[in-house]
Formats: sequence, structure tokens, C-alpha cells
Amino acid sequence: MGLFNFFGKSNSSQPKKVQAQQNRDEMKERLLETLTKNLSAHNFTKMEIKEVFDIIELAEADIQNLKDSLVQIKKTSANPTAAVLKIKKEVEFIQQQMAADIKTKIRQIKLRKQQFKKERI
Repeated sequence: MGLFNFFGKSNSSQPKKVQAQQNRDEMKERLLETLTKNLSAHNFTKMEIKEVFDIIELAEADIQNLKDSLVQIKKTSANPTAAVLKIKKEVEFIQQQMAADIKTKIRQIKLRKQQFKKERI
């Protein structure tokens, strides 16, 4: 699951859910491939790319935890609207933080590469 289509219809049929999950997985795979290609174009190593992917994976895990709590809230609460809105804001915050963390990590890696080049000269 993760970053894509966090809130879906709960009354959809199982085949639609499976198809939607496959579509999200394919979209995620394409995005990760594009990110890998772009970072590789900037001479990032596989380990450096993994550092960036780790940020994404941690954010997805946090979002999945929120989704799991949302399912529990839907089961136990008569009016889950307030909780849904709160969780939606938390997901948006996680996504924004992830984007900022990725930019920061990329800057750190670029600086590290520049410093390494300076030291070699």
C-alpha cells in the first residue's frame, strides 16, 4: 500500500481491491525505477539510492500503521469521521515530511560526494 490511494472505498468487491492493489504496486514500481534512474544519472551508488529508499519505506510503514488503526477505529466507533480526518492529516504530514527528508538526504549525499572529491584533489 503506502503512499498511493490511502483512502479507498470500503464497500468495494474483492476483485476490485486486488486490481487496485496491483495498480498501486505497478505505479510504485515505476516511480521507484524513475527515482533510481534519476539518482543514477547523478552518479549515486546503489547504497546511496538505498538510503533514499529507506526514507520512503519508513514513511510507508508509518502510513500502514495509521491505516491499520483506522480499520480498528471503523470497527469500534459509531462515528469515525473525526478520527478519519485526523488520520488523513497525519498521513499528509508524513508524506510532506518524507518529501523533505528525501530532499535533505539527497543534499547530504551530494555534499558528501563534493567533499570526497575535494579531499582527493
